[in-house]
Amino acid sequence: MSGKQTAKLLSDRLQNLLWQAIMRPEKRAAKKEAWVKFSREGDQVIRQPGTGYLVIRSMLFDDMLAGPQAVRFEGAIYRPLHWHQEGKGLARRWVYELEKIDATSAFDGVKCREYTQPRTPDRQKAVETFTHKLDVAQSFALLWGMYPRRDQVRLQILYQFAGAKFTALTGGIFLAVSLLQIWMSMLLHTTIFALAAPVYLILESLYRLYQSQVHGEPAGSIIGYVLRLLLRPPR
Repeated sequence: MSGKQTAKLLSDRLQNLLWQAIMRPEKRAAKKEAWVKFSREGDQVIRQPGTGYLVIRSMLFDDMLAGPQAVRFEGAIYRPLHWHQEGKGLARRWVYELEKIDATSAFDGVKCREYTQPRTPDRQKAVETFTHKLDVAQSFALLWGMYPRRDQVRLQILYQFAGAKFTALTGGIFLAVSLLQIWMSMLLHTTIFALAAPVYLILESLYRLYQSQVHGEPAGSIIGYVLRLLLRPPR
């Protein structure tokens, strides 16, 4: 097949795809509906016969199942034991392990949170919203690592953000870039004023590395304060 014929074939194919996209919107609507249905896939509840253990696999992070408060499910009371995340992308699942509690146990009479399958519409919306914020907090973790300490601590408490880790990572990056900038300034024989910013970032980075590595605490950067004026972390 010649180049001219190949180009014509590709052109016809592209026109056909565009025509289908314009003239057959019902297909796109069906695909969108299928995606929404998949994204809201119900939890998989796995009961282990002969034991009081319950395993729930979910596409969503549910703080109710992550504990530590007791959970009521189908009339029985369960104590959250452990949860972990497995898989990535569309295959990602949160796995919750719970143990059935005797009515005569210390948990008897304690107020429990009600878990239903499927969830109520309000609860489903709340869990989906929280999971979205959790994804944002972890996807842009390197960015939040520059933000003020109060923001990092809040993200750490609410969304499993590793504040000290990303403070150290961004501090190390700024330190390396600042040292490189000073070296370039010396080679180019720039004025002393050109060294003000890198010298400041070096001192700031050393402090942030000290806070994160010695005290295990996050620390903000002046760059994070500026970025915060343009982009706020999830609340």
